[in-house]
Amino acid sequence: MPRVDDPIFMEISWSRIISFVDESAAALVRTAFSPIIREAEDYAIVLFDGNGNSLAQSTTSAPSFIGTLPKTIRHFMAAMKDEGWHPGDVVITNDPWIGSGHLQDISMVAPVFSRAGKLVAFSGVVAHPPDMGGRWTAENREIYEEGLQLPICKLMKRGEPNKDVFAIIRRNVRVPDQVIGDIYAMIASCTVAANRLNAFMEEVGLESLNELSAAIHNFTESAVRRKIEAIADGSYYYEYEVDGYDKPLKIAATLTIRGSDMAMDYTGSSRQVERAINCPLVYTNAFTVYPLICAINPQVPNNEGMLRPFTVTAPERCILNPLYPAAVGARNLTGHLLTTAVFGTLAQALPKDQIADRLLADSASPRPHIVVSGQDDTGRPFSSMMFIAGGMGARPNKDGISCIAFPSSARNTSVEILESSGPILIERKSMREASGGVGQFRGGDGQVFELRVRAKSGATISIFSDRSRFPPQGMNGGQPGAGTQIMINGQPAPLKGSVRVKQNDVLTVCSPGGGGFGAVV
Repeated sequence: MPRVDDPIFMEISWSRIISFVDESAAALVRTAFSPIIREAEDYAIVLFDGNGNSLAQSTTSAPSFIGTLPKTIRHFMAAMKDEGWHPGDVVITNDPWIGSGHLQDISMVAPVFSRAGKLVAFSGVVAHPPDMGGRWTAENREIYEEGLQLPICKLMKRGEPNKDVFAIIRRNVRVPDQVIGDIYAMIASCTVAANRLNAFMEEVGLESLNELSAAIHNFTESAVRRKIEAIADGSYYYEYEVDGYDKPLKIAATLTIRGSDMAMDYTGSSRQVERAINCPLVYTNAFTVYPLICAINPQVPNNEGMLRPFTVTAPERCILNPLYPAAVGARNLTGHLLTTAVFGTLAQALPKDQIADRLLADSASPRPHIVVSGQDDTGRPFSSMMFIAGGMGARPNKDGISCIAFPSSARNTSVEILESSGPILIERKSMREASGGVGQFRGGDGQVFELRVRAKSGATISIFSDRSRFPPQGMNGGQPGAGTQIMINGQPAPLKGSVRVKQNDVLTVCSPGGGGFGAVV
């Protein structure tokens, strides 16, 4: 048996594990049915050791999902404690409070057994199928409007499909063939990860992953803690307003540093609202820890050890920790705004010379996205989602990147793929010139996106956006970027809501530009 604490063995093994998790992600992308997974890559693959500690994730994983799935698996393991795990089992949920924050994502975990029959790991995946039923709009007032709710349940039992669960899903979604196809693609990705892990363990003579994973976790945790220890102890407060639904809301953040521990608390933030922009704590945690890692120690691959130094809290019933049955379908419209809280507090904590190395101005997050649904001219239902990325905030030493979804990793989908997904025509997709904030370095530009509805029966367009009242702000004297603008046939459209449109109506979305960095000399 190899010495798992040997640095060379650990580094080689770690790289190999990441490579076959990437292979698992490739299997998902190549077999998925819907463009949101296949093209926009709105998913994450995570491998866990036998104790449920995250070990590696695919390099294209969405930051939100690699932050939520380590929480989700704890609930899965507790739920399966009595029944136990068996080869061929697959457990799923879309519960927003223990999953990814809203019903539209499915979280899935499968146990990995060695050739000798020992439980050695878990393969996990979170992905966003094209539909989960309900009304997908920020207008919803409670979760019952938002679609099918799947409690923790076994989708596969000892390798056999749970036909009742599959039937329930198929009956409750608008495009069942795509949704079921995506679910089987998720199962396939778990199988690939399991097969590659077993081959690796046999090759190197490992009977368990526990010692190797502990060495990797300790290495990562130590690296992160050393970076935190270099920051002065103290508490740092930052607050700001965000668009909200019908009136502005407040996000208040206090970052506390004690030795090698960091804690972010959101006491003072606005109360939860009767609209779908509430953000469950599991998602709040994910989009707090991710930008903290980006600023503190982005070089080390993500795993359980990286998460240990951080604690995220928020009062119950606030916008960042709502209680069931709050509507949460548009939770990203709030969660993606938390990079502002992280960088705003860190700007006070870091020495001045380090601010210019680690932080960036506000990005155009959350980027607008729309869902166009209805029936084509043959009567077949369709549901198409489109991400419309804006500008990244300017960096301390260069301009921001244009048309990127940071802190999300979702990609812009090609026009050809979008037009093949339903009766729509993309009439324009261009840079929104000069929308980035002015500064020593300019914020990245947003884009102008125009869509014409071609269906004779029209369509329903659900709009999810922010950064209109409060556009992305600059840093260190940089100016704000341009705010979001959305129009239908040239007239202002709701920034958060659903609109019924007729054939040949045109939707125009102008995504925000990133904030500038540094004053113009």
